[in-house]
Amino acid sequence: MLIDMMRPPCSQVREDLIAGKYPSHVTVYKIINSYLEEKYNTVRHPGSPIQGQIIQTTEGILEITHSNQIWQIDHTKLDILLIDEEDKQVIGRPYITLVMDSYSGCVTGFHLGFEAAGSHEVGLALRHAILPKHYGTEYELQETWQVCGIPEYVVSRWA
Repeated sequence: MLIDMMRPPCSQVREDLIAGKYPSHVTVYKIINSYLEEKYNTVRHPGSPIQGQIIQTTEGILEITHSNQIWQIDHTKLDILLIDEEDKQVIGRPYITLVMDSYSGCVTGFHLGFEAAGSHEVGLALRHAILPKHYGTEYELQETWQVCGIPEYVVSRWA
């Protein structure tokens, strides 16, 4: 049995505290840092446990093996109407362009607008997916959205 000398067992620390033996500040920092590392190394969605998932493309079959390997892009008109609060006039039905990681199922980026699918809308969604996301407190996000990067493949749903 291997014992991690850098991280004492919590049960041992608990027993020492009960006995009046207080750990040194170095031990406390090691324990806190190990928990922080675990917290920040977790993935939002670890991906599907199913081995051998594939995507059929015009060039052939791609097997999905890891995150940021294959991104899929889709564009659809939303089933909502936006209404001007002051004039009570209908502004329109928006479209959403989504970029999704095929492995994790996580939305990596999006674009919301009133234009139908086109290269400009796809470009804006890809830009949002690739770049790191920085939102202010006005968006009421609890955590940073850490999904970003460049995929190996991009698959779109258009013919």
